[in-house]
Amino acid sequence: MLWEPTDLTKIRLIADYSYSEGDEGLNATMIPGAVGILGATFSGRYTTTNSPSDYGDNTQYGFSARVDQDLGSLQLVSISAYRANDQYFHIDVDSSTPVFLRSDLTGRNRTFSQELQLHGPTDGKLNWLIGAYYFNSSAGLRPLTFTGITQTPVGGRKDTIDTVHLDSYSGFVDGSYELFPDTKLTLGLRYTTDRLKNDVLILDAAGNAILTTPFVQKDTFSKLTYRAILDHHFTEDVLGYASYSRGFKSGGYNLTNPIRTIGGVTTPAPPVAPEIIDAFEVGLKTEWFDNRLRANISAFYYNYKNLQVASVGNGTSTIINGANAHIKGVDVDFEASPVARIRLNGGLSFLDSEFSSFANGPFTVPNPATCGTNPQTTGPLTGGNTTCSLDLTAFRTPRAPKFTGSLSATYDLPTEIGDFALTGSVYHNSGFAWEADNRLKQAAYTLLNATLGWASSDGEFSASLWAKNLGNSYYYTYVSAATPRDAGPPAPPRTYGMNLGVHF
Repeated sequence: MLWEPTDLTKIRLIADYSYSEGDEGLNATMIPGAVGILGATFSGRYTTTNSPSDYGDNTQYGFSARVDQDLGSLQLVSISAYRANDQYFHIDVDSSTPVFLRSDLTGRNRTFSQELQLHGPTDGKLNWLIGAYYFNSSAGLRPLTFTGITQTPVGGRKDTIDTVHLDSYSGFVDGSYELFPDTKLTLGLRYTTDRLKNDVLILDAAGNAILTTPFVQKDTFSKLTYRAILDHHFTEDVLGYASYSRGFKSGGYNLTNPIRTIGGVTTPAPPVAPEIIDAFEVGLKTEWFDNRLRANISAFYYNYKNLQVASVGNGTSTIINGANAHIKGVDVDFEASPVARIRLNGGLSFLDSEFSSFANGPFTVPNPATCGTNPQTTGPLTGGNTTCSLDLTAFRTPRAPKFTGSLSATYDLPTEIGDFALTGSVYHNSGFAWEADNRLKQAAYTLLNATLGWASSDGEFSASLWAKNLGNSYYYTYVSAATPRDAGPPAPPRTYGMNLGVHF
């Protein structure tokens, strides 16, 4: 809703609510050729031996308010937001009977943020803004329950009640100055302080604390980040730019794995270190033929320190620091309208991404396995995996395809009963490694989609028929190498449906 109490004040209010439930993207299948720790094997492309089936439900809602206040030559902006998310997941981690490991996760997340911006005049060579930002969150497991054979030492069940509290404060300033006609320099600074507290209680089947007492961890992460952009209009329709920026992704805790055991001694797990990126980019943004063609190209180089890498296994997701990484690539995208009623969109991406240093990275080996300097399987598969340590320097970073490309075409047809639009699209992915050790890989795949849409002449009603993955390509949502198995849920096969809309 938009409310304008005066000519100088605008207030925008937004609210949303959603609920979803189902098993799409959850039910994992054994990877062809793999053997689970209790003997499970590949049972078919869209079948699973999980018992009972994996399942999840998710409820979320939020509110936000933006206030724009005209102060004459200055503009004051206030943005407030609140968000809530409640979720439950049941996951069978081994696809076997009896159950080797099962997890039931109940999550509760609440966040609040407040931002203030003061914008300077926009009619001169200098444009600027200063601002402050506050973010508060409470994210927790209420609880995460593990059952199955692996929990026999604690009576067959372990409950983890874990909540991370975050208070984040930052101040920033950003400004652009016209150095010469058609040439502009933009500079920005931001200082962020994140204060985290982790409250953990872990109970066995009898309700006794696994550690002597509940523990609390407290950590503070602060960083100055910045950016610089130089852009120049070579012509009215050709803009070139070069940029450098330093980014900061705060450290934190693994809620699902808050403890570690070394030499039989269990202690709180240390926090994940902050991730830092130095990003360099050059590019061109262009328009041609009276704006019938818009084409952009950019080349970039990213230097990561303490790269945070997600590892999905044993029914949970764990974040580890993947040492350092270098990523470089080229992106191309375009929009075109070559003739009336036809619109084209497309893009290409070329990526070279690898760890520049990652000593003692996790490397999984199917059992029977031996570690050492050359981890390997030593005989016919007996089920499950052993995790070793290996220098992963020069290994490709996870989920980083060397090439992706997309192309879509839309034909617009206005009629007396409304406007029709027929769209077809193709997307190609060259494949990638799922995890840092590069053992499990996603093969190349191509997706074909189509949509026929209609909107009434008065704009009040709309409808569309759609089909996704027309070629029935088989690929995965994710794949993980866990102690019990190599498995992952397949992405949806060919699917189709209808959307109906009312607009007011």
